[in-house]
Amino acid sequence: MTKLHLGVIDIPHSGGKGNLTTGDLAEILEAKYHIYQTFYERHQSEIIGALERSLQDFLEDRLSGSPANAVSFAGGEAAIKALFSRFIDSEEMNGLPGVPTAAARAGVSHRRKHPYAKRNPPRPSFRDTGEFEDAFRAWVEE
Repeated sequence: MTKLHLGVIDIPHSGGKGNLTTGDLAEILEAKYHIYQTFYERHQSEIIGALERSLQDFLEDRLSGSPANAVSFAGGEAAIKALFSRFIDSEEMNGLPGVPTAAARAGVSHRRKHPYAKRNPPRPSFRDTGEFEDAFRAWVEE
């Protein structure tokens, strides 16, 4: 059975306290805000479409005489990653319980020299350092 996974590459997270990793952060955000579940529910048709295009490209290559390779969903996986970035950019989680987050409203950003400065403008929820979003991956397991 083929499975789609949504997650992150587990790397140290510089905005965290202690030894927090992007994997730890992903687990916290999913448990508290259901970020991946919400993303999938709101963009299911686009996600499926991206994977269908990858499969279509594979079949077209095979039918045109290309050598037999395993089905690659790389194009679809990249499209899903871009879709997730737009999901964060457009603040689609806003309006759900606890979103926007207090840190986002306060403009807390560990990208800045003074992360907690009052003059920092509000930012999208779930984008503090950008590492969580950058580490996002979608992958297909057969």
